[in-house]
Amino acid sequence: MKAAVLIAAVVVLGLAAHANAECANACSGHGTCGTKDQCTCYPNWQAADCSERTCPFGLAFVDTPQGDLNHDGSVADASGGAAVQWHNKNVYEKYPNVASTSYNSADGTEEAHFYTECSNKGTCDRESGECQCLDGYEGSSCQRTSCPNSCSGHGVCRTMQEIAEANMTKRVADRLTGGDIILTGVDSAFTYDLWDKDKNQACVCDAGWSGFDCSLRECPRGDDPMTHRSEDCLGKACRNERQVITIGCADATCHNQFQFHFRDWTGMDWTTNDMWIYAPTHGSARTTTAMDTLITNELEGLPNGAIENVRVDVSVDSNSWLITVNFIDNSGNQDFIECEDRNHRDQTDSTTTCTTASPRDGNTEESPCSNRGLCDYETGVCKCFKGFYDDDCSVQHALAL
Repeated sequence: MKAAVLIAAVVVLGLAAHANAECANACSGHGTCGTKDQCTCYPNWQAADCSERTCPFGLAFVDTPQGDLNHDGSVADASGGAAVQWHNKNVYEKYPNVASTSYNSADGTEEAHFYTECSNKGTCDRESGECQCLDGYEGSSCQRTSCPNSCSGHGVCRTMQEIAEANMTKRVADRLTGGDIILTGVDSAFTYDLWDKDKNQACVCDAGWSGFDCSLRECPRGDDPMTHRSEDCLGKACRNERQVITIGCADATCHNQFQFHFRDWTGMDWTTNDMWIYAPTHGSARTTTAMDTLITNELEGLPNGAIENVRVDVSVDSNSWLITVNFIDNSGNQDFIECEDRNHRDQTDSTTTCTTASPRDGNTEESPCSNRGLCDYETGVCKCFKGFYDDDCSVQHALAL
């Protein structure tokens, strides 16, 4: 009898102990307690007692095998991956293995870039749930590369996709004799749609600055004074650019405002002041000499020496102005001077046209410091070799030895 009572007491005590068991720290208030005293954590919480936060996920820059996540003694992933608390999908235990899954690519070509915490480029602060990114990475999930030195204050940070689609980094590095051009950056726009399209970033430098972090100040460019023979210009006479701007009116009554736009060698766009230009036969039309002066002053008045020296010759053809612009100091093949009709007219039935053509492309060089000096990329000033001078070292001294 006493033995039976003792056994019953032990059973009751055991049941009581089982009834009083609970999950660790009551799952910290961030989960529910289930069988075997195991917590099932709410989203974005993890650990045995759900006390640790889960950090944001991003596509991994570099991924590695995870190992035996479900402790079944195999990493074969026969069941399609292992269920884990810190991911919203089953996680594969080894690579390669992903064919026909819903990750990034049905053929497995993107398998090394699964979603991972902090994109595998940072560590998670389990207390705050924020990623502590490694040097060179940024974003809530460390999902982007940082631009070096924040582009030194002389550029903007853009993704590879943005750069490719707008060929933002295209720059003329040098114009050789004969008109050949050496370009840097993305030459032609194209669609970039790989896994890192919005993850890897690079600096897009402001006009006049270069380098991977836009810290190098570019120097003036000019034509090498020692390469002036036809042999240096692909068998043609070496020459600077000549452009002809034609402003035409349908009748003698039109008088409109025009602007000229010009892009210099740095890629900077410049715009002249508005110019009232009357039809050549209009009573208030300027003389050809006055037009010469007006156009010359406007072009040479653009800031930063965009057009340093030009010779303008204006003539009249019926009811049109023919404006010939000869570039003197701007060597190489120049961008067109674009003409914009501001459309300020007092006769609604009068029309104007404004076009630009280049009967003579420039074929001289446009090289940093004219190949006759070294560029100081801190100051943007050329240090000319002995016997050469000017801001771009393009002039040879008469007494040079």
